[in-house]
Amino acid sequence: MNKLRNRRIFKLFALIVVVFSILTVNVFVVSVLGYHVNSGTNIKEVVDGIHTVEAPIYAKRGKILDVNGNVLVEDTEAFTLYAYVAPDRFGIGNTPAYVTDKDQAADEISKILKAPRDFVLSQLSADAKQVEFGVYGKYITPDQKKQLEETEITGLGFIPVLKRDYYSSQFATTLLGMTTFNEEKKVQQGIMGIEQYYDDVLSGTNGLEVYRQDRDQYRFDTIDSLSYDSKDGSHIKLTIDKIIQSSLDSSLNRLLTHEEVNASEAWGAVLDIKTGKILALSDAPSFDIDDENTIYMNRATEYEYEPGSTMKTLTYAAAINEGVIKPDDRFDGDTFYLYTDPDTGKGQRVSSPGPNTATIHNPSQEIYPMITYEEGFQRSSNVMIAELLTDKLNTEIFRDYLHKLGFFKPVNIGRIPEGVGTELWQYHHEKVTNGFGQGSTVTMLQLLQAHTAIFGDGTIVKPYIIDSIINPDTNEVEYQAESQVGERIFKEETAQLVRDAMYRNVNEKQYGNHRFKMDEINIMAKSGTSQIVIDGAYSNDTFLFSAMLGFPYENP
Repeated sequence: MNKLRNRRIFKLFALIVVVFSILTVNVFVVSVLGYHVNSGTNIKEVVDGIHTVEAPIYAKRGKILDVNGNVLVEDTEAFTLYAYVAPDRFGIGNTPAYVTDKDQAADEISKILKAPRDFVLSQLSADAKQVEFGVYGKYITPDQKKQLEETEITGLGFIPVLKRDYYSSQFATTLLGMTTFNEEKKVQQGIMGIEQYYDDVLSGTNGLEVYRQDRDQYRFDTIDSLSYDSKDGSHIKLTIDKIIQSSLDSSLNRLLTHEEVNASEAWGAVLDIKTGKILALSDAPSFDIDDENTIYMNRATEYEYEPGSTMKTLTYAAAINEGVIKPDDRFDGDTFYLYTDPDTGKGQRVSSPGPNTATIHNPSQEIYPMITYEEGFQRSSNVMIAELLTDKLNTEIFRDYLHKLGFFKPVNIGRIPEGVGTELWQYHHEKVTNGFGQGSTVTMLQLLQAHTAIFGDGTIVKPYIIDSIINPDTNEVEYQAESQVGERIFKEETAQLVRDAMYRNVNEKQYGNHRFKMDEINIMAKSGTSQIVIDGAYSNDTFLFSAMLGFPYENP
């Protein structure tokens, strides 16, 4: 019996010894090595605030280049300023690693950041360990960072970020667009223009750096197995020429302030008619992100309007091409009374106004004698167009020309949104007025494309604006655009006859386009003026002026 009791006492004693030994070892490991065996927790790391950080490695957004490789848009290095203000952070040698003199710091920081001193001081005095400085401390330049470092203010830190840098705040703003930083995705995201419509091309993929740091943000080892590199976005080369674009931007903006013009809006483009490359595309005024009433529409691609007399070039060309007139044939330039038969819908010229009759005047209601069709074109005669589409050129054939030239459908210069216009084509008088640019609406891009057949050899050349897409790592071309030449619309001799007439428009003083004459280069032109529809009616004091110019005359 005693023997059995002794065994039990021995076993109990042995158990107590084992438990005590485990507790002793655990206490030793915790106190000396800083590791809690049972939970697997590093006590030293908890005390020191050591923790794992996952920091994004920001991918660079692709550059936007002009046709010659000049940089128009790119990412630049910038920083976000922060300040550690709690008096519990120390560096090497137990030196303070926090802002010690907040008044002096506020003086220096406000001066360098051009921020209100009171605001900076209030941030430095906040009940927090670390503070930032709002918009004043975001995207500071490397030069500002250097100036702040030279002040030797303790406790300041800089978070590297990427900032989108544009060639000029006045350069192709609507075309290029802009970006904003997406806080959720941690990327610059396009919200307008090329930046938006080619966001997937320009955007890269962020990487990740995983490392450990203590509560004072002192960094330790990088965990390579969990980290990975970023992938930068591709570069986009446009067909835009920086010098030509700058000139167009400036010219359009001058139209807004010119005393004789005083335009409220303006837009335009420059096109290489042989290749289809758009060398410049601009509108004014540009958008203003601080104005809630600003217009974000790209007028050059989206605005639909009645083209006015610029359409007469194409109507005149169609009639010559069909052989129904010759430039030196004559017509009666007096006021045109267009009677439409209510039963058949057919129209004819009559001698006086009456029921079912529309009156068509020349510009300024001028009356001409019997004049040639070429002179009618040069005088921008509405009566000449009415005569053509009532008595010479079948309106359905004319309509076929309009569609072949690309009206009433997108030009598709790229991903940029485009208007398509509205075709008004029901009554005979509507078909006639389309011939001089009244009724149906078009876009500037459609007019540009149509006129490639006039300024060229009679074939359509498709405009485009993206030249190529380039790999940022290898500089290899991932996509290369090519010129797209469409069908022949006009005979070469037709195109030449129309170009001759447009050249004389400029070089003979009696015609309105003489103002476009330049000594340095021979220019062809046809201008137009159309009334703007306001509240459902044509305005008597608001007009849209447009002009189509080609040069040099010898080889456009």
